[in-house]
Amino acid sequence: MSDQDYSGLVGTLSASPAEKPPTLDQPAKNSVGLNEHYPWAEELFIGSRSDAGVNVSVRQAVQVMAVVACCRVIAEGVAQLPIGLFQPTEDGRWREPVLRHPALKLLRRRPNEVQTPFGFRETMIWHVMLFGRFVAWINRAADGRPLELIPLLPGQYHCDTRNITNHQWSVQFDGNLVPVKRNQIFEVSGPQITFGCPIDPLFIARNVLGLAIATERTHSLLHRNSARVGGILTLDGQLSPEGKERMREGFLNRFQSQNEQFGVVVLDINTKFHQLTMSGVDSEHIETRRLQIEEVCRWARVFPAMIMQSEKNQSNASSTQFFRQHATHSLSPYCDRFTQAAYRDLLSREEQDDEWEFELDMSKMIRGDAQARGQYYKDLAEVGAIAPNEVRIREGLRPMKGLDEPTRPLNRSAGTEQESEDDNDDDQISED
Repeated sequence: MSDQDYSGLVGTLSASPAEKPPTLDQPAKNSVGLNEHYPWAEELFIGSRSDAGVNVSVRQAVQVMAVVACCRVIAEGVAQLPIGLFQPTEDGRWREPVLRHPALKLLRRRPNEVQTPFGFRETMIWHVMLFGRFVAWINRAADGRPLELIPLLPGQYHCDTRNITNHQWSVQFDGNLVPVKRNQIFEVSGPQITFGCPIDPLFIARNVLGLAIATERTHSLLHRNSARVGGILTLDGQLSPEGKERMREGFLNRFQSQNEQFGVVVLDINTKFHQLTMSGVDSEHIETRRLQIEEVCRWARVFPAMIMQSEKNQSNASSTQFFRQHATHSLSPYCDRFTQAAYRDLLSREEQDDEWEFELDMSKMIRGDAQARGQYYKDLAEVGAIAPNEVRIREGLRPMKGLDEPTRPLNRSAGTEQESEDDNDDDQISED
């Protein structure tokens, strides 16, 4: 029998044929018989057991739609932001953009031969949210220039943290872990409690995700039986255990199929079927699932509305402020982790000493509507703080000739000239 492939975030893993569907009292086997090409995946997919009796692993977590939606919101939000590299001016009052740099080319155009910059950042955020850490191998030229960034799966790298002042990194090449220098590692880490060791995101959320998985399974099994809990067959007399089992199997095979579930049940003489019912508390599946969606959003720090979860008090009147809060509380921490890791791992010591820095432009995501932006530009123009071409560039329009200098209102210009003439008259009187 041929193996079944499981394709997903962490690549294609060969697994043994699927077994019976998992139940609550018998959780799914997460090891899935992985072959010898991925010895690390056996541990990765075991996960940790939750109080709901479900093992929570990466493979189980990405089957919860709220987890997938939260990861997509963060990953796609970070991936779509333009990135820039800046260096401070000599007086330190402003930053000039760096137009050409090997690291900037990797992060903006082509990180490797396979991925686009968007896909590379998506992979990075998914790894940070699910594994707690993203690691890529930096392929450098002889002169130290970064040539490409190769994402690594958990288990394809190892970090020895026993020496707290000098962590030793190893990367898997041809099935063997080979020691590499620190400048060949690009690492974006999630929250850390201990030095250099990020916490396991799925471990701290195992009960939340485990309850969400158990709730979905229970709801699926319920509707698999047409939302009917079940019933009891009774008859006069006594049956042997074998006779009871044959009667049960015959009843289920005849009347629980998809084609016969709404049909007519014909029972033998003196046989009765008693339908069981659920209590009001047990039937509150919708509210339970809604609560678990909110709990998953709380774990991922994502507003429920961003994953299309409607809220009773939701209003579009303050959408600008809402997206500003999303950018500040949900996206900004991951943006800072990414840009600071790029500063540490992709810039030279000289560039770091000169305070070069990467930055993700979030202005388009948090800017106001057309009316608010127009009033903002008008206020800046009245004090001579912005030129018309700067406004056109911010709005995605082509600059025009003669609009590179800030404009000033005529009354302000006239007043300035009058004050200048009065000062000259006073100077001439004093000389006389």
